[in-house]
Amino acid sequence: MKKFRMLFLTLVFGIALLNCSSSDDGSGDGEFIRATVETLSFESSNSANGATASKIDGGEFVTFIVQGFDEAGNSIVIVVPEYEGPGTYGLGNNNGSFSGSGLFADLSSAWSSTNEGGTGSITILTDNEETTGSFEFLGVDANAPNSTKNVTSGSFRVRF
Repeated sequence: MKKFRMLFLTLVFGIALLNCSSSDDGSGDGEFIRATVETLSFESSNSANGATASKIDGGEFVTFIVQGFDEAGNSIVIVVPEYEGPGTYGLGNNNGSFSGSGLFADLSSAWSSTNEGGTGSITILTDNEETTGSFEFLGVDANAPNSTKNVTSGSFRVRF
């Protein structure tokens, strides 16, 4: 089931990269994803596609994705399958069913809230031309279950 979940998240992440939109001038235009990862600050790059958001209509349900990359190559990706509009959604392992996920990755590893012991939430405030909200999650490395990353004080403002 872990392989299926990671394959699903990878597929959704790949589709989001192909369908994402951001400002054309590369200025970021006030778009951002920010968080504290352990004791370090994360802020998405001001480059084009440094912070993106997508709503993907899969027919039976809509998937919401917000993601950002910083200048060091670190990334935060939040996926909410079965998105139903603004509100609060869980980011954790939900007994094998599709659940929201928070992912922090650096150049050597990734920590996901869907791995055993992971947890978190995202609150989406708006989702019209732009999306805003907040998030936090505890990510666990699937290859090293004792390795965790606590992502706190997360916030975002990104255009679709």
